[in-house]
Amino acid sequence: MARPAPSTLDPEILGKQLDSKATQEQWKVYKCKLVTPMFGGGVKAGEVDQLMPIRATEIRGQLRFWWRLLNQKKYPNSKEMFKAERDIWGGLGDEDTLAASKVSVMVRKQPGSKTTASKSETSAGIKYVFGQGDSQWLTAAQKFDVQLKFPKELASQVEVALQWWATFGGIGAKTRRGFGAVQIEDIASVSDAELKEVGCLIARAETTTEPETAWQKANEKLHQFRQGRGFARAQGKEKPSRSYWSEPDQLRRDFKMDDGGRHVPVHKAGNVFGRAAFGLPIIFDFRKNTEPGKTELLPAGTKERMASPLILRPCIYNGRWTATALLLPYWKDALHQPLRYKNGKETPKAWPVDTKEQQRVAESIAPMNVDGKLRGLNPLSAFMTYFAEHESKDVGQIASAVKVDEKWEKAQIKYNKSNGALTVEKEGKSATAIKSAADVILQTLSQAARQKILTGQFFRATATIKGTELLKLEESK
Repeated sequence: MARPAPSTLDPEILGKQLDSKATQEQWKVYKCKLVTPMFGGGVKAGEVDQLMPIRATEIRGQLRFWWRLLNQKKYPNSKEMFKAERDIWGGLGDEDTLAASKVSVMVRKQPGSKTTASKSETSAGIKYVFGQGDSQWLTAAQKFDVQLKFPKELASQVEVALQWWATFGGIGAKTRRGFGAVQIEDIASVSDAELKEVGCLIARAETTTEPETAWQKANEKLHQFRQGRGFARAQGKEKPSRSYWSEPDQLRRDFKMDDGGRHVPVHKAGNVFGRAAFGLPIIFDFRKNTEPGKTELLPAGTKERMASPLILRPCIYNGRWTATALLLPYWKDALHQPLRYKNGKETPKAWPVDTKEQQRVAESIAPMNVDGKLRGLNPLSAFMTYFAEHESKDVGQIASAVKVDEKWEKAQIKYNKSNGALTVEKEGKSATAIKSAADVILQTLSQAARQKILTGQFFRATATIKGTELLKLEESK
């Protein structure tokens, strides 16, 4: 008599198991669009790959970065964090064993290969952050489709990382200065409440209808703060003169070269390299053989670079593209990063730790002050203050935009099952309440209303909004 088949080989049970796995790991398509030109992104640094401009491996790397940023406080130590990261995103283990990523990425539809020459860029801010050299940039407004597949239990973590990438990330090189910024269809922007929870700081400047214009405005703010003629440097007659920042004079002291006495160091701040906090390396080039030669400022130790804690990008805010500056949670570490010259015996110093010394130094650096008041006690916080200032026709006057509560009648309510957030949308604008706040808001509604929202049914209500934060919902009577 034949033995019965083991239960694990039962066709009906196997079918259910396969159906369950298929449900958990189905490919999901995200429709994406470049909103700013993309620089690089190909196998060869600084070049666009004409056949495959968007690479799946880079997108997974971007998602991995944002996952790491969002989850770093959830683990007791770096070892536990590494194990969790490796388990989801793959990589080498302690014994050099390769772990496959549980998140699969495919670029199903590539954008076109239309490029623009970098030398055709007219914005002083974009020229400044791009630097010297000619390159071809993948033109903005081109569309592409990305497919993701991951286990159901990872959905909330992957989708939140995707949301942050779509709001503040990009593709290619120089994404922290807004190159290759991506917009994803039906993905809401990260809310101010979510930013605060993670420890980020945000500042917003001008709004516009065009993302590239907002991108240019954001980088022009940085250019003005660091190198602006008559603002960060003396006006001069035919070209900008000496910097109001302290680094050039300290270089003159360290290398004992002052243009034959014409540029004797006079800056009161002394040995402080405040602009190092914006990212390293920095190359100083006086272009005179009577002053210090080309000098490279690097992180102390063996590293050659320090990624900037500052992201400049166009973001959607209240339905309009807005010049946006974001400081990542570890921005204070960048202020006190030990420094070195690539070639030089002296030791350049980072921003001071002592508060009184910070104030003394900040008061001596013109861009960090306005109308006799400090914009901030360090270069990064001062820049964020400056970024949010709106200059009127009268130089020095500042018009501050104050957030006030507003009500949106008949706003559409959406519930995000993956992270428990509530989002309201109306006329192209959106606002969000993160899970803790969303739970409180839901408790104020009737059971019928909660049921409709939580099950994804169409539901409208009157929403009380402050900036991009949802504060309250009121059912229609």
